[in-house]
Amino acid sequence: MDTTAACSATGTGTAYAPGATFAMGTASVTLYAQWSALPTYSVTYNGNGSTGGTVPTDNSTYLQGATVAVQGNTGSLVKAGFTFNNWNTKADGSGIAYIPGATLTMGAANVTLYAQWTLVARTNVALKANGGSATASSYSSIYPATAVTDG
Repeated sequence: MDTTAACSATGTGTAYAPGATFAMGTASVTLYAQWSALPTYSVTYNGNGSTGGTVPTDNSTYLQGATVAVQGNTGSLVKAGFTFNNWNTKADGSGIAYIPGATLTMGAANVTLYAQWTLVARTNVALKANGGSATASSYSSIYPATAVTDG
């Protein structure tokens, strides 16, 4: 981005902002454009309570307006009792949700995408002695599961 001009190619000397004026002497003057890099931003993935695996890593940086492909659960993230659902810009899921492979448009700030988890259905099985002498038992398991009876 052309933000200033200076009296030397290396940027030394007097700098002039766009629209600035200066007194012209008797010799020719050459002004050199001075360039500054546009800011770049990153995408970081957060396991958001994961109990195993690794979060994807995006080592790229992006200019504002760039299209970024959202990564999948490439590091096999897991969270006990849950399944991976998608990514979201807010840890509590109230932000913008992105499924793996979707694209996001980079804004003017770094982005953190948080793993979103869906609770695995649970079933409760109560085994009653029904008049017998066995002790009643209760089990809770992740669906689908096989119940084993006592005795």
